[in-house]
Amino acid sequence: ASRGSVIPLFHQQILNGGPVTITTEDMTRFLLPLEKAVDTIFEALRNGGPGETYVPKVTSARISDVATALIGKRPIKKLITGIRPGEKIHEILVSEEESFRTEDRGDYLAINPMLPELIGDIKVSSFLNREYSSRDNVMSLDEVHQLLMANHLMLEDVGGEGETFQ
Repeated sequence: ASRGSVIPLFHQQILNGGPVTITTEDMTRFLLPLEKAVDTIFEALRNGGPGETYVPKVTSARISDVATALIGKRPIKKLITGIRPGEKIHEILVSEEESFRTEDRGDYLAINPMLPELIGDIKVSSFLNREYSSRDNVMSLDEVHQLLMANHLMLEDVGGEGETFQ
């Protein structure tokens, strides 16, 4: 769970008896496990060109599903708080403008630099040509639960009370 993660906040809200606060039911975010972040760095070091930005292809989740998975069977309510100024419903890892110079490299996207002297001879048959956002490839509630369990992010994994999801 990163510095900006809602997971520790949700853990605390659950331990306090709720409610768990959610901006909106529609909000999505990418869930990037630490292992995948480290793999991305090594992939960029091995195969990246000068000025390229590597973006991992990762799944996303509705924040409301993350809350539901963490709450499990506990009698905790969710409270919709509404969007604050500047807050986005979906995260964007590759903007539409960047997409026209973004290559698909299997598990990663490589955004080519804007500077011509860094680009070199790009021989790419096709570019992404669309933004890459958390609106795409959204996991089901069960998949969210499985990811949280696999990465030891359930409340019982971090010393909280032991209630299960099912």
